[in-house]
Amino acid sequence: MLKKLKELVFILFISIILFVLAFVIAELISRTYYKKSNYMNPLYQSNRFSNEKLLQIYKKNGHEWIDEYLEEQSIINSNSDVNKSFKYMPFRIYQFDNNIKSKFFNTNKGNRPTFINKNDNCKKLKKIFIYGGSVIHGDGWLRDEDLINAQLGKIMKNDNHKCYEIYNKGTSGYNSTQNFIRFFEDEVPQNSIYIFFDGINDFMHNYYGGIDHLWHKELNKFVEIYSLNENTLLLFLKKILLRSKFFQYLHENKIWNQDSILDTTKVEINELSKQERIANLCNRWANRSLAINQMVKNNKGNAYFIWQVMIGDYKNLKDNDEILQEKTKRAFDEIFIKYKSTRNLCKKSFGSNNIELINLPDDINPEREMFIDFAHLMPYGNYIIAEQIYNVIKKDL
Repeated sequence: MLKKLKELVFILFISIILFVLAFVIAELISRTYYKKSNYMNPLYQSNRFSNEKLLQIYKKNGHEWIDEYLEEQSIINSNSDVNKSFKYMPFRIYQFDNNIKSKFFNTNKGNRPTFINKNDNCKKLKKIFIYGGSVIHGDGWLRDEDLINAQLGKIMKNDNHKCYEIYNKGTSGYNSTQNFIRFFEDEVPQNSIYIFFDGINDFMHNYYGGIDHLWHKELNKFVEIYSLNENTLLLFLKKILLRSKFFQYLHENKIWNQDSILDTTKVEINELSKQERIANLCNRWANRSLAINQMVKNNKGNAYFIWQVMIGDYKNLKDNDEILQEKTKRAFDEIFIKYKSTRNLCKKSFGSNNIELINLPDDINPEREMFIDFAHLMPYGNYIIAEQIYNVIKKDL
């Protein structure tokens, strides 16, 4: 009897060891090969050029600083303090709080530099605030002087405007909801200009992601973990399972779901739910923009709501940008058509509140490449957008 008991214990022990070993192997394989859907990552390799190709384009366009810039970026990214700058922020969900000082790339509490043009003769300063996501913040290979707020500042200076400051209020991943919250966190100076450059993140998060903002699923997972009332051991096990890439893979591929993902009726329902989600987005966005507009007008300023451009908005691009267009079409089915229909729907919602959702001109003939992927811009692309924004606001300068 004792011998059989020992054998059972031994078998149980070996089984547990084998299970743990199998789980560890599965987890290692999942972490190596499992990549989530790329709808949240515009820099995903399938719809952008390789770094080597981008480097060639930058140098072809005369950006001899790029090698030094990339070396500097490598040093910054390896800094552990910089990597810890991502923090939870109530209502906005997250913010960046890093302070970086370098030749090409600087931040103060996560904010890229303000462009300032003033002297001792300035009695009043015109303050201009530009809100947006990663394009405004300056994701990609961009120096401080290449950012849209800096490019706009240089254009205004060349046109003899003086006594102004242009603030970069962009945050990577933010959409119109988070920018609405950020706007109301700050005071609104008199006679200021506010520019909101949104669209792509709202569209990608809601249409392709089915979420309200970046980290929506992660936040839900956080709540799911820490709202549990189980004992410590069970809580610990659930934490492991929820953080496991292997179990995330099983869940995302619906291995545990008996419903067929090829059910065409469900595809139709899913498309209808996406359209409904976009319609609700446009209505909320328009109402929030109305609140922003009223606040700015009450302080004798002007607010501009500009629809963010995507690479599919243009026809006369350079060859490399046209290749990116095709890459994007392959990565996201009919993305340009859906983005345009979302813009038209949102324009109607804005119009019902007597607010204009401004389209920037698409009939351009660029001299160089503008994009590094379907959303983010090269220095020349930022210049084009800054020039178009200047044409929108110059009557109020």
